[in-house]
Amino acid sequence: MGLVLVASDLHLSPRIWKHQPIEGDSYWSWVSIVKLAIARKVEAVVLAGDLLDKQHNGSEAVSKFVGGLQALLRNKIKVFFTQGQHEYQEIPWALLATGCQHVHKQAFQICGVNFYGLDYMPEAELQEAIKQIPPETTVMVMHQVWSDFMGDIAKPQGSFADLPAHVKLLITGDFHETHNFTTDAGLTVLSPGSSHLRSVSEPEQKYCFILSLEDGAVEKPFGIEMVRLATRRIIHYEVTDDKSMTAVVEELTRHLDAATVYSLSNKLPPELQMPLLRVTYTAGDIDWQRQVTEAFGDKAHLFFKVKANGFLDREVQQNDLTELGEGRRIQMQDCLPACIPPAEDPEAYELAALLIGTDGKDRVKEVLTTWFTQKMTSETVTT
Repeated sequence: MGLVLVASDLHLSPRIWKHQPIEGDSYWSWVSIVKLAIARKVEAVVLAGDLLDKQHNGSEAVSKFVGGLQALLRNKIKVFFTQGQHEYQEIPWALLATGCQHVHKQAFQICGVNFYGLDYMPEAELQEAIKQIPPETTVMVMHQVWSDFMGDIAKPQGSFADLPAHVKLLITGDFHETHNFTTDAGLTVLSPGSSHLRSVSEPEQKYCFILSLEDGAVEKPFGIEMVRLATRRIIHYEVTDDKSMTAVVEELTRHLDAATVYSLSNKLPPELQMPLLRVTYTAGDIDWQRQVTEAFGDKAHLFFKVKANGFLDREVQQNDLTELGEGRRIQMQDCLPACIPPAEDPEAYELAALLIGTDGKDRVKEVLTTWFTQKMTSETVTT
């Protein structure tokens, strides 16, 4: 039996939000993962893509990444990785750490269990690559947008059902939430999720996995342990109509004190000890944003979510910018139902939805022509 640490979506970068001084989160989580692997004396570390946050990176992020890889290799821990769409390169940065293995379209073994890796690929390429998965493969390491997680929102490249039946375990990056479940078809899916908060809408708790591999087993070669990472705290607080500013200050002070206790007990570095504070309130006569900023602007990184009389939620930062960071952003399709209620004008809503989903300006004419032709045909038949 051997142990394998599984992680993904490190998104190593100096900071997350461009307009707020929130720094060090990705580096701290990466150091924590490396230390955990060494302390648990794992056989290997498997990294499932989006390890760097960009394709073109500054020297700091690359240096932190490679330094962690070298520490693993010095401790005789093997490192296998796939690339995600964020850091994809013809020659991956991880290969600067001699001994790391890029496993795109490569079969490899850990403790006698057969693995196979695939980098992020567009849908057509992915579906073709899945056909080439070796029949002896038990574990897949991938980084894709799956319809099982995202539905049709992010134009998924595949679904879990696309994988052949002989694959018993899928390790996948991309989705920033931690999941461990088994499908009706018997496929166990491990999504480590992001190693730190990339958006205020993500789950606060972050994890990696430790697999216990049964030497050479095929049907059920693994045991799974979920290990929580100590990360920066986030406080979600909603101001209700019955709250006074005095009550808000008292309650937020308690939440911030609890965050401080957590940070100190988990030995977070100073740059991670200031929590994120997301305050939701309804637009009205009281200037909650100004008052909360005056009371807590030096104690937390502030985010505000304005509920504009139930019509359209608006996410704003402390400086009233709508930037949500490098993770989830407000998309046009998110605003569409509020701007064109489908129940009131279904025809206009349908056309707007079609145009939002159009890839590139060169397809707008094609979509409009198809829609108009179908509409005219339908009216002719009706007549």
